Amino acid sequence: MEDAGGVFDLSSTDTFSAPPAAVVPVDEARSEPEASSTVLTLPRKVAILGFGRTVKDCPWEDPTWELWGMNGFWRAAEPDFGIKAAEERYKLWLDLHTIEYTRDYGKKAGFGDQQERWLELEHPFPVFMLEECEAFPSVVRLPIEDLIEKVGRDYFTSTVAYALAYALALGLDGKIQEVGLWGIDLVHDTEYSDQRPCAEYWAGRLEGAGIKVSTHPNSAMLRQRHRYGYEAANPLATELLKALLEQANGLEKAVEKARNQAFTDHGALQTVREQIERIEAWERGGRI
Repeated sequence: MEDAGGVFDLSSTDTFSAPPAAVVPVDEARSEPEASSTVLTLPRKVAILGFGRTVKDCPWEDPTWELWGMNGFWRAAEPDFGIKAAEERYKLWLDLHTIEYTRDYGKKAGFGDQQERWLELEHPFPVFMLEECEAFPSVVRLPIEDLIEKVGRDYFTSTVAYALAYALALGLDGKIQEVGLWGIDLVHDTEYSDQRPCAEYWAGRLEGAGIKVSTHPNSAMLRQRHRYGYEAANPLATELLKALLEQANGLEKAVEKARNQAFTDHGALQTVREQIERIEAWERGGRI
């Protein structure tokens, strides 16, 4: 990757404006020429890919969309989702963690050092991390200070939020016309309570800047169960939820009863074993 330091130095106030012809902007940086099958024009369409099941429907075969990946998606893309896009189809990667976190997560998740080994390879796209590392040739420090200055808000609760904010920074200069989210479903508890509001904030900022935001129909992002004041809650869902809660309550009681019985049985078992030991001791001539 040529002159990474200069290309990714976003310290000037016009960071995201068009640079001189001799300088390749961050969103155009490449170590190799574009693949002939990739057709990208400005302003562009960006597909941000996550790990939710809806990512299988992403437009990875449509060359008018550029792909942004994150974290260990390279490992899951084909085996888990059937996405066979070559590395040249990606324009940007985000792995916004420290190497210490990456190593620790790899151990806990059973991936070992796979992510670190992948970072040691040279890729045809920049990889944003919290800090640069000489051992990682494609890694570039995310210019967080300039990003915040450009978008005017320090509010990031996930990698998705950074990706959306960066897309906004580029879009404010007319470089992006649409952002699509695939695999960004945000339906789990931690995602819903912490990550979803932040991601939706940045999606709203994108739309406010005139940039189209597309989400998968099965994603929870930018969706509601019903419009407040206009639609009553679904009676079938209400009844189903009530039945499931009652079932869960009954199972919890059964588990608690079984646990108490197990304690009782354990105590009885200990008493029986003590009696067995006394009898065995008596048979060997001991006293009981």
